[in-house]
Amino acid sequence: MGSGKTILLLSAALALCEKLGPEDLRICLSKGSDFFQLAELPQIMGGVMLEAEEIEQTTRRAHSVMMFRRGRMAAGGR
Repeated sequence: MGSGKTILLLSAALALCEKLGPEDLRICLSKGSDFFQLAELPQIMGGVMLEAEEIEQTTRRAHSVMMFRRGRMAAGGR
C-alpha cells in the first residue's frame, strides 16, 4: 500500500472527500503515486493534476482565494 506518510495523506484526502465537493477538492501530484486511485471518487471528478503548469495554476488560484477570504475576515466579514 505505502509508507506511513502515504497512508496518512490518503486518510486525510478521504476525510476531505467526505466534507468537500468536486469544485473544492483537487489533488496535485508531482510524480506517480498511490493517489491515482482517488481519481475514481466522485468528489475528485478528474481533479488529480500531474503536469507542473497545471499544478502551478491551481496553487496560484487557491492562494488568490485564500488571500481574498483573509481580506474579508480582516475587514469584519464584509
